[in-house]
Amino acid sequence: MNYFFIQKKPDELADIFISCVLTEIEQYPCMGLVSKINNGCHKDMDYKLFKKSSLAIENLLKDIIKNIDKIKDFNDLKKIGYKNEKEMFLLTKNINTHKGLIFCTSVYFYCLLKFKPKDLKSHIKNISLLCKNIKKEYGKSQSIGDELYRKYKILGAKYQAYKGYKIIYKALNYYHLNIVKKDIDKSLKLFLLLGYISIKIKDTTLINKIGLKKYKLYKKKIKILLCSYKEEEIYNFNKWCIENNASPGGSADIFVLLLFTNMIVIN
Repeated sequence: MNYFFIQKKPDELADIFISCVLTEIEQYPCMGLVSKINNGCHKDMDYKLFKKSSLAIENLLKDIIKNIDKIKDFNDLKKIGYKNEKEMFLLTKNINTHKGLIFCTSVYFYCLLKFKPKDLKSHIKNISLLCKNIKKEYGKSQSIGDELYRKYKILGAKYQAYKGYKIIYKALNYYHLNIVKKDIDKSLKLFLLLGYISIKIKDTTLINKIGLKKYKLYKKKIKILLCSYKEEEIYNFNKWCIENNASPGGSADIFVLLLFTNMIVIN
């Protein structure tokens, strides 16, 4: 199965992307993430803060569109990302709401505009080529992901970029083949999609919050839900996540990319 991109203007793509950022913020149930309903397991963040922070994402997209012909390599792209990171921290008073999303958005959106791929598989290859040297950066920063790499060799967000966000293709297939046709509310379908992503990648944000032992239990619970599709069990697990500080922030970033991709492709 392959997915083919629908031709759209850059500004249209940016508008669609922001709508997906807002969809992720408003999604509930959502494990321990912040939503419009509650703050999940977070005491320092809320829905209003995330919505305010989304302005940095909006400006990131504008910066990429404006500088599309000036960006020559991954390092040029990182400079734009750092600029928008600083804006995010100013907007949130130094609370990290969207740092991970700024990174993956810059790579994903830039490659879409720059190389104009006809299909998702080509897009994945382009991203992987752009990020081919990112392996040299594993474990070299003070980020949570790099700290876990140094301790346990866990491959996080940088690895997903290195692989071209191939998880998007896998998760999109799973969503259309296994979730879409289920007779449950759309919010529950999106919850299960988020859950699927969270057990198919090494979500270093989640692992850092709950530890490796509880992370294994988390994955086991998600796998049960992906077989049962029962609403009561989903909400019980959502409650468990809030009580146990299980907030899959890295998965939420991929979730936004996937929502965006699903809105601009046909198969």
